[in-house]
Amino acid sequence: MKDLGINLRRLRQDSESGKLASNVVAPPARPTQRPLVYAATALVLLALFQFRFREHTKPARLEYTQLTNFADSATSLVLSLGGRILMFIRGTETFRGRGGIYVKLLPDGEPFQLTHDGTNKMSPVFPLGGDRIAYGVTGSMTDRTGWATWTVPLFGGSQACCP
Repeated sequence: MKDLGINLRRLRQDSESGKLASNVVAPPARPTQRPLVYAATALVLLALFQFRFREHTKPARLEYTQLTNFADSATSLVLSLGGRILMFIRGTETFRGRGGIYVKLLPDGEPFQLTHDGTNKMSPVFPLGGDRIAYGVTGSMTDRTGWATWTVPLFGGSQACCP
């Protein structure tokens, strides 16, 4: 007990004189992590809450409508800008085949054949303006070689070549 009292007095003297402060190394300061833990926990709880209590909407019902019904192929389908006219190539081939360009008024119109030339056609389009359609041809109307672009009035008439 006597030794304990002596050691305590010596410790007090060293502390008051500053000797003790120079010998003791303070532990490094640790940044507090609590705000980050609280924020992360709050985000997880918020996400779980939103997932659990959000309004579950049913997906829109998809409706399919058959637009053509041919024994041969209808390819390169193009819908007009307003969505009222369907254009396609009808023939025996599925790509760059001999066939005719057809248009159909949607939803219930009958297909109407615009071309009757028997060339290999591809890539029909509705150019801006709306009174004619354009399409690519492999092999010209006369010698059946090369590539050309042709136009035809949207609802029938004479064709015009656009080299």
